[in-house]
Amino acid sequence: MGVFHGEREWVYPKDVTGRYHRLHRGTAFLLHIWLLLGPWLNFQGRPLFRFELGTRRIYAFGGIFTAHDGVLIMLSALLAAVALFFFTSLLGRLWCGFGCPQSVFIINWVLPLERLIEGDRAERVRRDKKGVRTSTTARKAVKFIAFALIALLVSGSFMGFFVDPRLLWTGGATTGNYGVLAFFTVLWFVDFVWFREQLCIYLCPYARFQSVLMDEDTLTVAYDMNRGEPRKKGKLTSGEDHCVDCNRCVVVCPTGIDIRDGFQLECWSCGRCADACVDVMDRFDLPSLVSYQTEADLAGRPTRWVRGRTLVYAGAFTALLALFAASLAFRAPFEATVNRAPGTLYVVDDEGFVKNTFLVHIINTSADEHTFTINVAGIEGAEVTAPVTTIESTDEAIIPLVVRASPDSASMRTMPIVVTVLRDNKAVEVPVTFKTNAQDGGL
Repeated sequence: MGVFHGEREWVYPKDVTGRYHRLHRGTAFLLHIWLLLGPWLNFQGRPLFRFELGTRRIYAFGGIFTAHDGVLIMLSALLAAVALFFFTSLLGRLWCGFGCPQSVFIINWVLPLERLIEGDRAERVRRDKKGVRTSTTARKAVKFIAFALIALLVSGSFMGFFVDPRLLWTGGATTGNYGVLAFFTVLWFVDFVWFREQLCIYLCPYARFQSVLMDEDTLTVAYDMNRGEPRKKGKLTSGEDHCVDCNRCVVVCPTGIDIRDGFQLECWSCGRCADACVDVMDRFDLPSLVSYQTEADLAGRPTRWVRGRTLVYAGAFTALLALFAASLAFRAPFEATVNRAPGTLYVVDDEGFVKNTFLVHIINTSADEHTFTINVAGIEGAEVTAPVTTIESTDEAIIPLVVRASPDSASMRTMPIVVTVLRDNKAVEVPVTFKTNAQDGGL
């Protein structure tokens, strides 16, 4: 089925039902609910989950995070990566079979639509072998239109996690937004029409490094060669040789592999081959030859769920989760920095008082609007001039701060002071220095 060599070899998966197919339908339903409804859901008047690239904000389940929350964002990405490693080491490629959008869309949209429009597997193979015909062309045109509409729906729903879907679907978004929407629509359309399983085989990095994460104690879809070999076409013997070589496990596979050939990176672990084998073996009152099991199970050894790599991944995940929780718990409700106003260190007014001017940069990282006040400590009797400022949620402001000290209190060339930014019962203290002309002989 090479895409980079030779002619494209099409895969025509046959329909299948069974335990794992129903499980896949269940997880796919939940993922579709999140994809189609998630962008429209609000919490406390804000999006439930959205990345707003223009404002550099992330809305997540009531919280608002900005570029200043880079540590939390990095920890989230590390948590996801370590979780993937951990669960892959235990359960194999269940993400590919039951959670990945690529496999979910192919199994739940592409294949059912092809069966509906072009017929079952045998009918599709027959039509394609006959080449270009009026009926075949018409059916494929209808199929392509359906794929284009689904690609638009998927892309628009995905874009809703980055742009307000109310604007996107009513023509109120920007030209750039619609350009990105068109790009992803074309991308998904090409994937549905032509690329399909080749994306997983040739482009997906997960398929490449999964072998490093998996070992003989990892759960995966496997064929029991001890019971199945040697195969007897259409016949069964007692005790062994249970595989009747019906090829049902092959024709239902969405990537076109033969699970009986052993572990292969093309396998999604979707369980369709197991459902097919269950259907066949039930006729002979025998257990399926294909099932979720480990290499240790097949070799007659007990599976070790607790082992070195799982302990390392679990420890790393726990540590990252604790660090993430602590960072979230101690996350500052706002950020404040103080810089000296450019131009001069200090000014001596007509009365001999020394004035220092600062710029206080406040970022309101909370989900609500708040009012901020500024106090200064460190110089007795100093006059502080700074306006009380109200800042909207996730917005920021630069507030001028003037500190004026009398000749008696400004006795040193450099004096440490503390600027305190207050919001309700929260405070952020920033140490700075107050400059005078004491060593110049003026005080």
